[in-house]
Amino acid sequence: MSPTLILVSVALYTVVVFGIGMWGFKQAKRPTMEDFFLGGRTLGLFFVLAATWSTLFSAFSYIGMPGAYYRHGISFFGIAGNILFNALCMYVIGSRMWAVGHKFGFINATDLFAERYRSNWVCGIAMLISVASLLPYMGLQIRGAGLTLQGATSGTISFEMGLIYITIVVLVYVILGGFRSVIYNDVVQACIMLVGLVSAMFIIAAKVGGGLGGVVMKAAAVDPRLVEFPGPLGIWTPAMVLTTALVIGFGGFSWPQISQRMYATKSLKTIKTLAVIFPIAALFVNIPPIFIGLAGRVHYPDLKNADLVFPMMMTDLLPPAIGIIILLAIMSAIMSTVSGMILSITSILVRDVWVRFFDPEAATEGRVNVISRIMLVAVVAGALAFVFWGPKTLVGLLIQASGPIMMQVLVVLAGGLYWKRATKEGAIVSMIFSELFLILLWTKVIVMPFKGIHNGVWAMMLGIILYVVVSLVTKPAPKEVIDKFFGIFEK
Repeated sequence: MSPTLILVSVALYTVVVFGIGMWGFKQAKRPTMEDFFLGGRTLGLFFVLAATWSTLFSAFSYIGMPGAYYRHGISFFGIAGNILFNALCMYVIGSRMWAVGHKFGFINATDLFAERYRSNWVCGIAMLISVASLLPYMGLQIRGAGLTLQGATSGTISFEMGLIYITIVVLVYVILGGFRSVIYNDVVQACIMLVGLVSAMFIIAAKVGGGLGGVVMKAAAVDPRLVEFPGPLGIWTPAMVLTTALVIGFGGFSWPQISQRMYATKSLKTIKTLAVIFPIAALFVNIPPIFIGLAGRVHYPDLKNADLVFPMMMTDLLPPAIGIIILLAIMSAIMSTVSGMILSITSILVRDVWVRFFDPEAATEGRVNVISRIMLVAVVAGALAFVFWGPKTLVGLLIQASGPIMMQVLVVLAGGLYWKRATKEGAIVSMIFSELFLILLWTKVIVMPFKGIHNGVWAMMLGIILYVVVSLVTKPAPKEVIDKFFGIFEK
């Protein structure tokens, strides 16, 4: 692909993104916090599916997953079971989030915590965990955009210019129209991602192995363990597959930018239908990387950095037109994820820091909208800091850090919605000590006697035990709180 063709394509794509952002701005009926962060709670099934799909499947699907299949073979596919856990959370937890969100005007999970547990401490701890989980991941997405543009243009677009580009584009369209701009762009970006990934799978498989089946056969000839469990490195045992899928599935739903989508849908039926359809739609992202990664192992048997396999095949094997679509698909994946994260973190900081602690009385809708846009810039600045000083690998961050960190919050979220006896003390102790235990497991200060189980699951088990025990020995929540929350579901 010529750098000129890439530059022209990226410029045209930018015009489209800005145009959609402006359209989102014009669609906003009134400048309220609910409209800026949730689009007025009007998402139908198609929009919420496209938005959830494109936001959840980031650059990890294009760079991390093919590299993982290159190293581990088809054994890595077991963790695709996370989409079933995602769907379970949508149906069981998302439906109740929608009910209380529409009834009481919640914007995100943390303000639900503040009201359900009647504790700013619960809200504050969940907020810190959310920000600590998302900022590094967001920074890594932006870093991936810079590296992608630098590599695709052979340095014509420098790493720094790529960073500036992705940052400005996302920031402008989110500031312009808030949630509406993010959602409309998510739909377009989801279409580009789908066409790019599926087209690449068939073209690469045809050139390397004569088809999908040929790729599998040739990969087996290179190393039979690539088509067997637990894979060449012996990592993906049944227990590790199950627990890792659970961590990514539960942790992924707990991300604010995903759980916040539950508030934005227009009806309970939409959420329940989404839970049924989402696993099917997710297969279109989870299946192509298998054949791309295996084809890469056949075509480049000795890569030192497996994450380069798809970018290299994009350059060497794909026609320029498809290569451009793939490049735009990667940029779309990054933009959709980053924009969702920016908006969700900003909503937490505005609603649960600024309004709750600094300006509860004078927080007019106009003033909150100004603060929201200022906070957007601050969030992006924080993400950029992680570009230069944060972790460098996408797969490791998702599996070992971001997912399991957020999964510990899921205990408090699900318990608050389903268990009347849950207390703020139980929530506080559960989140703090499960996260501390997770750190001790990561640093190997504590080593569990049973191998092959993800650290996030051990931490969640401790969190559940502490949540239940501490709640049972502390004073129950006031009756008016229980009636307020659970009366909705008992009618």
